[in-house]
Amino acid sequence: MLVREAMTVPVVTVLDDDEVAHAARTLLHHRISSVPVLDAAGHLVGMLSESDLLRERLGSDPRSREMDRDGDSGDGAAPPRTVAEVMTTRPLTVEPRTDLATAAALLLDHGIHAAPVCDGRRLVGILARRDVLRTIAHPDEDVRAAALARLAEDLPGQPWRVEVEDGVVTLDGVHDPGQRRIAAVLLRTVPGVVHVSGVDAHVSIDQPVGRSRP
Repeated sequence: MLVREAMTVPVVTVLDDDEVAHAARTLLHHRISSVPVLDAAGHLVGMLSESDLLRERLGSDPRSREMDRDGDSGDGAAPPRTVAEVMTTRPLTVEPRTDLATAAALLLDHGIHAAPVCDGRRLVGILARRDVLRTIAHPDEDVRAAALARLAEDLPGQPWRVEVEDGVVTLDGVHDPGQRRIAAVLLRTVPGVVHVSGVDAHVSIDQPVGRSRP
């Protein structure tokens, strides 16, 4: 799958001059852990996470420790007020045509929960770990139905038989090696398919495979 087939749209965003409290309420209201930050021109300038909001934002309660002799609470400077003061700049981004497996590896390797999806400078979606999980959580019967529909659309008129167990697809019914390899490539684009068993699937994804798709 490609990132564009799994990403979340439309995207919840905040502005860099929004107040921190507003951004915190946005995360809570939408039940998300991070949000892209835009400037006044609509360009992506950062990423704001729960960690960013909590860092240096909470003042200490004077009841939790003794006041010093001069009565100074030791709170120091006022906490950050705007999103621009706490956001992470230069966030990791991915493109819509990036392979989903590659994007998921980037999320894990960088220890982040979500990445903005950008087409040039334009924000077009967001990819979270939950979006990736959703692609592998489809029931086997739904995956089988989608797999058969894909084969009927792109390789019509052939007696394909498909079995699915825990996302692993087993192909049968057509014995031509070339057709089976093409079918394997097609099935790897079906949400919920984690592997196509018993087929040499090393065929270029750019090779024409039936009718063109938008």
